[in-house]
Amino acid sequence: MWMFVFFDLPVGTKPERRTATRFRNFLLKDGYMQGLRMKTVAK
Repeated sequence: MWMFVFFDLPVGTKPERRTATRFRNFLLKDGYMQGLRMKTVAK
């Protein structure tokens, strides 16, 4: 079974970027794979 995790965290300040990186690294260590860094959204 595939599970997709999409998230959008604020990264405007250095502490926010640090928190987002920690969360992303947590998912990677937990066995998730990073597919794409860039996302495209259409209206």
